[in-house]
Amino acid sequence: MKNTKKHVSQHQNKIAYLVSCYPTLSHTFILREIQSLRQRGVKVEIVSIREPINPSSLGLEEQQELQNTYYLLSKLKWKIAGLLVKSLLKNPLSSKRIIGASMSLAAHRKQPFWKAFAYAAEAIIICDYLQQKQVSHIHNHFGNAAGTVTYLLSKTEFFEFSLSIHGPDVFFNVDRELFPEKLVEAKFIRTISHFCESQLRAISGIVNAEHMKMVRCGVDPSRYRPSLKNPMINRPRILCVGRLCAVKEQFLLLAASRQMADSALDHELVIVGDGPTAEKLQRHVRSMKLEGHVRMLGGLSQDEVLQEYRKADIFVLPSCAEGIPVVLMEAMAMELPVISTHVAGIPELIDHEQNGLLFPAGDKDALVDRLERLIRSKSLRMRLGNAARMKIQSDFNLHGNTQKLAEIFEATLQGKAA
Repeated sequence: MKNTKKHVSQHQNKIAYLVSCYPTLSHTFILREIQSLRQRGVKVEIVSIREPINPSSLGLEEQQELQNTYYLLSKLKWKIAGLLVKSLLKNPLSSKRIIGASMSLAAHRKQPFWKAFAYAAEAIIICDYLQQKQVSHIHNHFGNAAGTVTYLLSKTEFFEFSLSIHGPDVFFNVDRELFPEKLVEAKFIRTISHFCESQLRAISGIVNAEHMKMVRCGVDPSRYRPSLKNPMINRPRILCVGRLCAVKEQFLLLAASRQMADSALDHELVIVGDGPTAEKLQRHVRSMKLEGHVRMLGGLSQDEVLQEYRKADIFVLPSCAEGIPVVLMEAMAMELPVISTHVAGIPELIDHEQNGLLFPAGDKDALVDRLERLIRSKSLRMRLGNAARMKIQSDFNLHGNTQKLAEIFEATLQGKAA
């Protein structure tokens, strides 16, 4: 671990979050985390590499956050050369270190040099901006491309950095994302599950317990409260919320829906989300003649998703790869009985038969079995739903977990071991 930089002690309560795109519908937990940190007195500057593609689709809170975010690429569109030259002249030594580190990574990892230069240019401009904001510590979620820019900034005399790692994407791209370097150089690594921490130890060889901090994500139980609804009579409503992509296994869910329909088990399946498999899923709905059972609502704002939770009877997420999905936490806080897969960190959230049901990823018959059990048993739905909310309140409460994160930031900025 590196020595504390000379500038850290000057601005002890101020950090920056550097992310690829902020805010987004699929990463609202970052917004909630920042809001909760600010409530605890942590001053947070936000730097986003890109602007949201469709900001009008965001909720009111997210749209307000647009005003509090520095967007790099929106600046680069019309004055990239001027900003870069200005930053180079203002911080020649820091710029040289950033460029040198970026070229070294490119050579060592066989990353295209044009991409390495782009990361270096972004870091040089952000370096100037964050100095103006008097920031000394940068935090990055995911450790992705924005994490590479964060890593390059730490090569200057001005900044240290930390990472929040979720998985599983990064575990599939260890070399491309330059993970060994980032993990060793980070001031600390925040993991969201024991599974995640175990994978990072395998990747990095880090055995120092003080270097990794396990702080779970969470939701606000006061926002996601169970609501009274009419008891399920004839047509249960099954809800799935998530990005439409291969790892979320919505195709398996459609196959399960078809099997239940063939068995005369009536139901309504509501799928919320958008993503690369959206059109193909819609074609599958038509080809499987599921129009009477399946509704696809596309991407929704957080307030609209909340309304869908209130109308649902069962929540299901059949993913084959995950961290610990926040949508499962939200559904559980709403006292919905949940079904998900026995992969990665999910069993750290769902205790099978205690506060939800698990099934082997990819096993359609097991998924149908879990759905049928919940549809047919009101007592099981109530028991699992009540226990689910208790689990969220005790272990996945946003404010309690963010307090732990705030204390880690404070201790780090003061140069102490948390």
